[in-house]
Amino acid sequence: MDLLRNSVAGIFGRLRHVLPSHRYQLLRQRDEHIEPSSPSATRHYRRLPKWTFKDLVVALLALGALLALIINTTRPSPPPKKTPPVEPPPKFVWQTFRPEQGYFEGLRKLVSTQLGREPGGSSSPSEYGTAYPEPVKYHPYRTNLESQTLPAEPCFLNEESKLLPPSLWAYNGVPESAPEPLLGSHDALGLNKDVCFDRYGRYAAYGFGQDADEGGTGFGIHGDMNGTELTLNKESSIDWRKIDLSRAQRICAEKNRHRFSRPASTYTDDAFHHAENWPNATSLPATDDTPSSQTHPHVPRTAIVLRLWDQYQWTNYSHLYIRSLISELNLNSGAEYDIHMLIQVKDNSPIWASDQVYNSVLERVVTPEYRSLATLWNEDLMRLLYPGPFEPQFNRPGPIHSVGRSMHMALQWFATHHPEYDFFWNWEMDLRYVGHWYELFDRVDKWAEKQPRRGLWERTARFYIPRAHGDWGSFVQDTETRALNGSDALVSGPQTFPNWEEDNRTAVFGSDYHTKFSFPNPPSDTDSTWGTGEPADYITLLPQFDPAGTFWIFRADVSGYSTDLPIPPRRASIVTASRFSARLLRIMHTETFRARHSMCGEMFPASMALHHGLKSVFAPHPMYFSRVWNDSAYVDGVFNSNPTTGSSGGNSESVFSEIPQHNFRGGTYYYDSGFSGRLWRRWLGYKEMGAGGEREERDEKGSGRMCLRSVLLHPVKWEEGDVGS
Repeated sequence: MDLLRNSVAGIFGRLRHVLPSHRYQLLRQRDEHIEPSSPSATRHYRRLPKWTFKDLVVALLALGALLALIINTTRPSPPPKKTPPVEPPPKFVWQTFRPEQGYFEGLRKLVSTQLGREPGGSSSPSEYGTAYPEPVKYHPYRTNLESQTLPAEPCFLNEESKLLPPSLWAYNGVPESAPEPLLGSHDALGLNKDVCFDRYGRYAAYGFGQDADEGGTGFGIHGDMNGTELTLNKESSIDWRKIDLSRAQRICAEKNRHRFSRPASTYTDDAFHHAENWPNATSLPATDDTPSSQTHPHVPRTAIVLRLWDQYQWTNYSHLYIRSLISELNLNSGAEYDIHMLIQVKDNSPIWASDQVYNSVLERVVTPEYRSLATLWNEDLMRLLYPGPFEPQFNRPGPIHSVGRSMHMALQWFATHHPEYDFFWNWEMDLRYVGHWYELFDRVDKWAEKQPRRGLWERTARFYIPRAHGDWGSFVQDTETRALNGSDALVSGPQTFPNWEEDNRTAVFGSDYHTKFSFPNPPSDTDSTWGTGEPADYITLLPQFDPAGTFWIFRADVSGYSTDLPIPPRRASIVTASRFSARLLRIMHTETFRARHSMCGEMFPASMALHHGLKSVFAPHPMYFSRVWNDSAYVDGVFNSNPTTGSSGGNSESVFSEIPQHNFRGGTYYYDSGFSGRLWRRWLGYKEMGAGGEREERDEKGSGRMCLRSVLLHPVKWEEGDVGS
């Protein structure tokens, strides 16, 4: 194009003295300087140009070039050639592994282990069945004979109409290519791995797939709905518009009061009752928290404390979540669990000014059916309860009373309102469970109680990887062998350190605090049964790792201990979803209020259990990953990176350090897992990353809607998506 333009410019340059128009311009300019009455001038102006053959040829060539230029510039340009997008090269090793597709198989591809067929195989689309299997009601509750507890009185959603709470439906069997968890195990915790759950069997009872004008949510009516005659039965559907769940939970607890050992709360709703009546960690009877109090047929009670804030965006899925928790954990269990909401008020509303202000904020942030389950708090209250000073500090990552740094303070305060509970689960609104809530909480509780104390801190610091370690017994033996080959002895009993005695522990906790808090005392360091049958004081869902030597960002968030001495020994566990005993929360309160000690919220509970010799465990629940990690030795090296002890912490390569934690992104449980939300939405029937959705589910050559084994997912930040019809 540039060559053509240059040629045309050259031709026009040659024509400057040839073309008539140019000559006319030259003559006119000349005429301006000659008198018009001059006869010679008039004759020169009217003279016609003489054209030579050469002039004609040049003119024709110029005209042709001009026409070619016009045609070329007005012709539409051909579309650029489309080149396929170049995917960025994998940044991490796990991104080179092939994606695991077994999660997305559906109900037409179930195999039953009871019939001798094991998952893990494959079949062609032509082998898929056309008939859908029938679901069965799923009932994971223990009978009174099995649990050796007093019989439970039945509870209802509506006491007047005797409307029973709903049941879940599950399918016997799992999809043929269903993967095994990469970390953790169903077998170890006693979870049923031979059933799977689809979205309607799990949530239809709570309004999913039901019309809004019939009391349902009005969504979930999409995709593959074959075989839902039982789970979407109109005759057994519940009109949730008429249900007051907080009232139902309160009545259930009153009817079953005879089953529980602890008295009901005697505190009023006064936010400042703690000033005179805060339970003293050394004044309550020792039997309140010791295993001996659990040998009679009374049932220990647990509070599930949901953490929210005043700007939380309620959705229909939030209601499904709350309904499932209350129905499965409270109403169908005889009130073994109560659901509460601990709501932080961030907008500076003066909620303690009067009952009217408190109630107006409560009405604004919580819907009526949950209002009596809610307790409001704010950071101003925490500053009043725990004034400090929390000095000196090894690190200052922000205001010490903020929920991000000290979430435990509000839970400690909440526990003083509710002495009727033996245990408190700190729980989050972005957790989801494919499976039955009671089975998860009950099996984790019973498993933790059975764990012996010998080598417990060492096991709690590691991931259990069945492919690398074998069965649970082999893992226990391997952990102890590796720990004894290291330089340190097994952790046993309370841990003292230079900062410990200088804080005058006897004045804070009493002269016998060691024996009081670490009940029972170990008969000997070699007794493998020590602690068996003792309820755990602290249960986490990720390992309790040693942050020393790691690059975890909050490893030095320790306050109130002398910075002239070494930083105290400590343990941490990412994600604050965990279970606390009432005893542990009292100790944490005393450490915070009297000793003025504090740490990051993900480090303080485990560290206090370590310092005081309490029973603390990590429950190895099943964790899945989006890709196939074939090399079991590589998996163990990534997640249990300590080359000597095989623990997950205590070294710079720890998977909890700032950079290596990317390995969790493709997993189902971590604070920023990406796969957890994607798997949940696919299971709900929505498109995700170009796959799934209505068209794929209804494809006659496909295997139908997804059916998953039980799995805990975190975080799930949003749920409703594109159906993709």
